[in-house]
Amino acid sequence: MIEDFYHSIAQILCSNGASVGAGLVIDSAHVVTCAHVVADALGISRDNFCNRNGGEVTVTRPYGTEEDRNPRSLTIEKIITFNNNDNVKDLALLKLKNNEYSSEKALPKFITSDTLRDHCSITRGFPEGTQSAEASYWIGGPQPNGWIDLKDTEGYGEEIRGGFSGAPVWDLELEGIVGIITTADPERRTASLIPIIHLQELFNRIKAIKLEPKNCSDPSLTSEQKKQLTTLISNSFSKDELLSLVDFKLGRDDRRFDNFDQWALPETAFILIKQASQQRYMQSFLSSIIKSKSNNAKLSDFVNSLFHREFEVGTPDHMAIKVCSALNAITQILDNIEIQQIVSQFNDLWNSTRENVLMLQKYKLLHDCLHQLDVGILKVLDGEINNRSPEGFSMHMATLYTGHIDVQATKARWAAKGLPNEAQELRWIESLETIVQQIRTSESSINLQPILVTFRHILSETSRINALLTNSALKLDILHLAEALEKICDRKPDDSLHSHEEWFCKIKQGLDGLQSLQPFLNGLIIEHSAWQWIDKEITFAEKNTGNTVQERFSSWEQTCRELQALCSENKEQPWAISLTLLMDELSQTDNTENELLFGQRFVDFISIAKFRFLQVDSDLLQLADQIVQWGSPIETLSGIK
Repeated sequence: MIEDFYHSIAQILCSNGASVGAGLVIDSAHVVTCAHVVADALGISRDNFCNRNGGEVTVTRPYGTEEDRNPRSLTIEKIITFNNNDNVKDLALLKLKNNEYSSEKALPKFITSDTLRDHCSITRGFPEGTQSAEASYWIGGPQPNGWIDLKDTEGYGEEIRGGFSGAPVWDLELEGIVGIITTADPERRTASLIPIIHLQELFNRIKAIKLEPKNCSDPSLTSEQKKQLTTLISNSFSKDELLSLVDFKLGRDDRRFDNFDQWALPETAFILIKQASQQRYMQSFLSSIIKSKSNNAKLSDFVNSLFHREFEVGTPDHMAIKVCSALNAITQILDNIEIQQIVSQFNDLWNSTRENVLMLQKYKLLHDCLHQLDVGILKVLDGEINNRSPEGFSMHMATLYTGHIDVQATKARWAAKGLPNEAQELRWIESLETIVQQIRTSESSINLQPILVTFRHILSETSRINALLTNSALKLDILHLAEALEKICDRKPDDSLHSHEEWFCKIKQGLDGLQSLQPFLNGLIIEHSAWQWIDKEITFAEKNTGNTVQERFSSWEQTCRELQALCSENKEQPWAISLTLLMDELSQTDNTENELLFGQRFVDFISIAKFRFLQVDSDLLQLADQIVQWGSPIETLSGIK
């Protein structure tokens, strides 16, 4: 509540009763302000105000209870010296000498967040010549010293100036205190904010203070906003399009209801919005919505308004990076017995996740080895055959390539070790090693033809390994990982944990990342699996001859159904538009009189479909790269018994 913001405001007075700045009430006995404000209150030069503790200043709370509004004496408990070379230390902690402040009025939440940019904020100070003044500024980017820029883009209204130092800053979007004012340039209408995270050293001295990490990337919608979004979605999507979007972008596992078919479109939209809000993947849901309807200005403007800026879609690999940071953060607080106990409760989860991440790493490495052989060897050998006689491949040229093949075979052998299907993987790896041995023991030029046959047979394993990689990603128990992180975030505070608030901020951000990642990962895997089936049909069609889709494809109707489902929820993407058009054209040129035309369209169709599959495959591999990084901290956590 914004009323809590006003209750947190303190006014710092000098000995003659004049105001010198503001402060932030952080509990019933303590106020935080700037060190230079305390120096001004004591009439001491800021330059000589170094590490001075002790002394008293007078403070009042203009928005407190009647008793709290009376001037009170506070002792200087801690000064963190103001220094031009380290401006982040312009802080002071003050403590009431006698009776504590009234607890009738609630204090606000103290929020840490790395996504404050372009939020609107308010602050209230006590500039000379006024009783008090309130300024509204936009939050900008970070400064090199850790402070954050504030800027006024309107050019009118109250500016932050002398008398605002130490004043709390309220984020209107996150509804909490995000820092205090330290310096200002009234002429340029800019100021600097010391974020809450830098008050940590002072908060650590007060055991009751609890920071609240927030990730504003997943907005909380009001009832009215949900109604507006329901109307916009209902006007922009058909029911089939909406459910297709949920299937392929958010994952079938997130369709928790069996009676979707009984609902009208508005009901379906509203339930999906409610579900996204309850399960905390609203960002993922909105991302899919505006990606699918990128030309819908009303829908885009509404989503942008929720974020107070142009909506930036978080990518799955960025979410996975946040999760890795959170897992590393947990390993940093294992010195606390309570955290150890929570971690040990999930020992089975850590062990299973460790195994699945290891499987993912191994299949990813096997996939990369085959890719290197395809790009680095097969295409080169094909070129050699085109440029010279197959029997004329010199030993010098062969030696150049055997080293590369040997390296990939060694990597693949390591990756295959311990896999459930190790024997199957070793068969093609041994075929690679045989090729190397044959070349190295040859005394004359090498016949490339049999080598190429073996190579193509080995590379046919790629699709199978790709499917195993996808299956390993699907086995990751993200829901229970989120449960573990949530339990750690909700731990009961004790004295030993207050020095770890920065790590808890990272854990909270990782929890947000996990909850957003789950639907993205499900959807990506489902779409990847669909493209794998289509790719097999396309490979079959390429090997066949004929001038009709019936002659080329084993099941053209099923191929069209699968592609139409993928294209319908990406209908504004160029690849989807082209494939939809080409499917119709290929069906219409279903006769031998249009042999040339069919051939041209068939080649275009194959090229675009393969290009899109490559994009999806690349997205999954990029995500796998980041998930593999979870392995090291998971290994540590699995050792806690």
